[in-house]
Amino acid sequence: MTTNYNIIDLSSQIFWDTKKEDLQWDQNAAFIIERVLEYGNWNDWQIIKQVYNVDNIIEISRGIRYLSPKTLSFLVILSGLQKSDYIILAARPSIGKTTLALDIARNVAINTKKAVGLFSLEMSASQLVDSKY
Repeated sequence: MTTNYNIIDLSSQIFWDTKKEDLQWDQNAAFIIERVLEYGNWNDWQIIKQVYNVDNIIEISRGIRYLSPKTLSFLVILSGLQKSDYIILAARPSIGKTTLALDIARNVAINTKKAVGLFSLEMSASQLVDSKY
């Protein structure tokens, strides 16, 4: 892999337990991506985005055994909605789950000009419509 960046360009705090000089972009891709996603800053993200590209980062991230919820949320936003996605929103009461689900459904319907299914175990159809508008 040819790149204009060196591992040394990444923040030192993300590799507190490793010598950065021993890392290589190709052979340690999953480790580097995991550390940047979990502990890196915006500049670190820009570097790995240039080195690996977003699609490869998402693909490599799927094989990483543990990622924090924050990182997983970031990757979901980054990869976007897929045709086969089955999304379940779960959180404490009054957090905004219904509003978020309705906004997502509305945007998907408008952008794709297709019908979108939305199921709620807490509200009837009329309550869903009334809760948003």
